[in-house]
Amino acid sequence: MNVLLAISGALVGLSIGLAALALLRLPDARVSKALLGFTISGALWAAGELITLLAEDLTVEQVGIAVLYSGSIFLPVWWWNLALRWSEERGVVLFPSRAWSEVPLLFAGAMWWVMLLNPWHGEFLEPVVGGRNHYGPLWWVMAVPNSALILAVVAVEVAVLRAVDSSHARRQAVLMLLPSGVLLSANWLYVLGPESGFPIMLPALAVASGILVFALHREALFGVLPAAWPALCDLDHDGLIVEGPDGHVIYHNRRARTLLEPAELAVGARLEELMLPHLAGHPEGLPVFDPASLGRRGERLEGVHASYEGREGDRVLRLDAEPVLRRGRLIARAFRLHDATVERQREVEVRRAHRLETALELARGVAHDFRNLLGVIRGNAELLAEDLPDEAEWRRRLQRILDSERQATELSEQLRFYAGGRQPRVERVELSEIVREVWDLLDAELSSGIGTSLGLDPTPLVIDADPLQLRRALMNLFINAAEALRENGGHVHIETRRAWIDPGELPGLVVGFEHAAGPYAEIRVADDGPGMDASTQERIFEPFFSTKGKRRGVGLSTVVGIVRAHEGRLQLSTRPGEGTEFGLFLPVERRRAAALEAGPAESEPGEAQVATRYPRT
Repeated sequence: MNVLLAISGALVGLSIGLAALALLRLPDARVSKALLGFTISGALWAAGELITLLAEDLTVEQVGIAVLYSGSIFLPVWWWNLALRWSEERGVVLFPSRAWSEVPLLFAGAMWWVMLLNPWHGEFLEPVVGGRNHYGPLWWVMAVPNSALILAVVAVEVAVLRAVDSSHARRQAVLMLLPSGVLLSANWLYVLGPESGFPIMLPALAVASGILVFALHREALFGVLPAAWPALCDLDHDGLIVEGPDGHVIYHNRRARTLLEPAELAVGARLEELMLPHLAGHPEGLPVFDPASLGRRGERLEGVHASYEGREGDRVLRLDAEPVLRRGRLIARAFRLHDATVERQREVEVRRAHRLETALELARGVAHDFRNLLGVIRGNAELLAEDLPDEAEWRRRLQRILDSERQATELSEQLRFYAGGRQPRVERVELSEIVREVWDLLDAELSSGIGTSLGLDPTPLVIDADPLQLRRALMNLFINAAEALRENGGHVHIETRRAWIDPGELPGLVVGFEHAAGPYAEIRVADDGPGMDASTQERIFEPFFSTKGKRRGVGLSTVVGIVRAHEGRLQLSTRPGEGTEFGLFLPVERRRAAALEAGPAESEPGEAQVATRYPRT
């Protein structure tokens, strides 16, 4: 007998623990409340059964009875409420009025109060140590309606079983019927059957609770989330967060914690309090969200963005939020956080590429027509020079015309470079040698306060290129870096190396989207100047655009044309206050490309040729 009691008690305890675990994964707050009440009632009933079975005096017996009936009085009521919620989820609404849920609870509360007063009037029951208790009239007033409630639950379950077509819903209905039948049969067998001394209720509770827990965790009864759901959510590439109706986080996955670092996301936290200190502003050109909307529980958010200062730098987060309602009442709010930083960067790059393509078409047409008009002007000016009298004033005016024509021709050549109208005169060159030549020229022209350093790949970087155009592109990149440091000084670093480039993995690409992955010779020009904001980045390669307030800006547009003519790639990486870095990638010479197909070779430490010149004072 003691073994049976121990096993039954352990099974009930295990079932209660698993039911409590199910409470953590219930999406419906009303179901959670009913299941919690049912679980507590079952625990009290089982504990009371154990106490009364082991009692050796009347006082302990009375305590056990008080605990037992505290559970048994309320258990049918909560089971009834669970059945109503479950049938509604299955689309079978048999008792729509809230009174069908509330009146049984009030009745159970009144019966519980009568039971507590039992030692003084004996109208509920008289405890008997070691035998069956004597039931009074009020016990029957409690027992008959509760039995009727369980029969009503059976009727609801049968109605759902007949109404639904889903095999899953049918299995749930059967698993709901079984514990109802077990508890009802065992209880009345104990009350009306022969007094055998066998403790039938505790094993019956263990069986009924075991069936229910199986249904919760294997058949998602009452909408309990599958046990694999947290693991599945942790595999999601987006951050998932669920807030309760009071605004406190009740669930989050691993990705959400990572996206919101250094804020410490935890159960019980408030999302708006975590995010607000790290919001860095609104991403330009994107739909933005009002931070206060995080605190408005019933508001839906769709595709809004925020700049967030994360542990690994600023990132653009896209937020979607959906309120979860039951009968018009908010029970939760589900958030999805998506890291849109790379997507935003790609959008900027594509938009910049479209702007460049438009400018290229314009520049190509202007350069062609401009050169034709300038040819007419120069031809006629030279004819006039032959017929004009040899007077200083006339000659001076004519020379001004010719000088202006020459300057305009140079400008036209710049546009031709930019538009790709100047085909390179390709020859085999060693890239590092050209970089060193241009660096020597640049260093001699730099103002005080600007230092330079040079790191050259120790192995030859042989490419097919026009050396004159290449020197021009490098000089423009070097001068652009030096001008960024002209006011406050700083440092320019230049290096060459081999690289295996895939366009899909190269952020900040300006030119070369259409080229395939392959081996390239890379030149990097980096400065620690003020950097550029997003609007400047989008226009920096347009002809005649300048942040200097003067007629400059043709240099970087020339770099674009030269890179395009050499089928290369141009990369820009910059942030306000963090300097600027250009990456220029040129295809390596064919024979060397075959040796690099396995990917880039890394130089050993100390292998590269490095030169440094410090700022002049």
